[in-house]
Amino acid sequence: MRAGGTCSDLASSLTTASLACPSIGLALTHASNRPEPRLTKTSFEAAHGADCLVIMTEWDEFRQLDLAKLAKTLASPLVVDGRNVYDLEEMAEYGFTYLSVGRPAVRP
Repeated sequence: MRAGGTCSDLASSLTTASLACPSIGLALTHASNRPEPRLTKTSFEAAHGADCLVIMTEWDEFRQLDLAKLAKTLASPLVVDGRNVYDLEEMAEYGFTYLSVGRPAVRP
């Protein structure tokens, strides 16, 4: 399944979903109570107040996130990483619950 289809499927099952795409320089937030998604300029704007960050790509923007800022931006410090972008110990240091593929879960 293409990432776009996956994102659409995920977004439709949630009350609010934020998606960021570095290739077009935009992020979008879709809330079920709004007819149109909200476009933002950065992944941090899209992550603001989110309960979870799901990483589905290896773009450099996601490899180089300011983790201290991200921990403060998310409503809940939960990251699901489908690409194993981050180091387990580093995520633990910043207090994230971190779920990745084929590796042990990190919990604060």
